[in-house]
Amino acid sequence: MGQIFSANFQISGSVERANQQENENEQIRTDFSVDISQRVKKSDIIEFAKKHPTIRQKYISAIEKQKPDPYDLTKDKNGVVGWYEASKKYCEKEPISVHFHSEDEFLATIQNLLLEFRNYVENNGGWKLLWNENLTPKREEASQFLMQGIIKFWCRANNIDLSREVNIGRGPVDFKMSQGHEFRALLELKLAKNTKFWNGLSKQLPKYLEAEGVSIGYFISVLKTENDLKRMKDIQARVEEVNQATEYQIRALFIDATREKPSASNL
Repeated sequence: MGQIFSANFQISGSVERANQQENENEQIRTDFSVDISQRVKKSDIIEFAKKHPTIRQKYISAIEKQKPDPYDLTKDKNGVVGWYEASKKYCEKEPISVHFHSEDEFLATIQNLLLEFRNYVENNGGWKLLWNENLTPKREEASQFLMQGIIKFWCRANNIDLSREVNIGRGPVDFKMSQGHEFRALLELKLAKNTKFWNGLSKQLPKYLEAEGVSIGYFISVLKTENDLKRMKDIQARVEEVNQATEYQIRALFIDATREKPSASNL
């Protein structure tokens, strides 16, 4: 009799837990009103967590029970640490001194720094830091870290401030370069394969410039495949369209980080 009662109790508990899980799933579907297998905005997730503390706590408890998955600093698949020593060593061998007293000279300074970054990636092995050992490309953040490592060293030496991921009310712009209030520019870097690539040029960067009250912007593209290279064929025309429509001074520059460099006749 005791065994039968115990079995019934276990079955009842399992059914109750299943019903509770189904109720929670239904709550998630109702709140998001979308297929939850799709990408959900971070802000929506935060709001849901605030409204449902019980579900939030169950999620936290489940995560805490999972086996830790430490980041492999040796493989550095996201390019979080490998850029530092490499960029420092390169910049120490290639000191740059800049001086500017006008907007045109400031523009020339930015252009020269970015060209040096391109030179490092394309001609001095920097592209290797943007690929994993298994020949897969690293995430966009790896390119941002590397650019920061190269440019910030020279900026600091020349009393120029380079800040990364500055939140200007429209979200974080990748970089802000400035010397006082007179000389300011915003820099946005994207992988050419990014699905929001053209949106970054036509909408995102102009909105950042508007919010910050800055007229100078740079749109930097990192290319990793032949298709990426082909995608760049009309980028200058698109930049001109944006500049004419907004009256900003946006300039485009692309960095060839492909593993196998195309011949000069294909560039």
